[in-house]
Amino acid sequence: MQDIPEAKRLIVNVAHILTAPPKDERVKGACFPDKCVVSQVRGHARFPAAVDACEQVLQTYGIVLVVCKGGNHRSPTVADSIGCRGRFVIHATIYKRPRFISKDIATLVHACVESRSGDDFYSHLIRASQNPRDETQLCVGWAPVDMDTGEAVTSVQFVRAGAEVQILQACDRVCTVKDKETKYIYTIPATWLIPKCVYMRRERY
Repeated sequence: MQDIPEAKRLIVNVAHILTAPPKDERVKGACFPDKCVVSQVRGHARFPAAVDACEQVLQTYGIVLVVCKGGNHRSPTVADSIGCRGRFVIHATIYKRPRFISKDIATLVHACVESRSGDDFYSHLIRASQNPRDETQLCVGWAPVDMDTGEAVTSVQFVRAGAEVQILQACDRVCTVKDKETKYIYTIPATWLIPKCVYMRRERY
C-alpha cells in the first residue's frame, strides 16, 4: 500500500463479510485447499456475497486483491471460487507455502492499474533482471486473447505467455525483449513483464 496507494480500491477484505467460525468449530491444523476448510467457508450464509463483491472489483479493474486475517482459509477459498479460464489466481499467503515478496505481488497490480509509482517500479524490475548478482528472472505474463472464447490469439506473431525473456532495450514503458528459448525479438509493453516465480505459481484453469 505504501508503494501503490491506488491499490486500495482493489482490496476486498472478506473477513468483513464472512465471520470466522467459533474456535471450537474450526478445522484444526488445516488450511485451504483442505476439503473440510473449503466446505466450511463455502457453507457460510454470506459466501455468495463475498464472491460477488470480489467479482465486481475484478470486472471493474481487471484485478482484485482478496484478503482476510491470515490468508489461509477465507480469502483463498473465495479467490479460488472466482477463477475461470483466462484468469490468473495467485495464492500468496497460504500457510506453509513459500510467500511472495511484496514487489512480486506489485507487478500484477501495476499491470492492471495506472500507478504513480509505475515508472520507478519497472525501471527497478528491469535493472534487477540485468544484474548478474540478482536472481530476478522475467517472463511474459500476458498474451492477447479472444475476449469471447478466452483462447490465445494466434493470427499474429506474439511472444507466448510464460516465455522467459532478456531485456534488450527499455524506454517509456515499452521494452524490446528476446525470447531466451526461440531467440525471437519482440517489442511489448513493460506491464507484460512479471517475475517468473509469479507466473510459475499461478493456478491453472
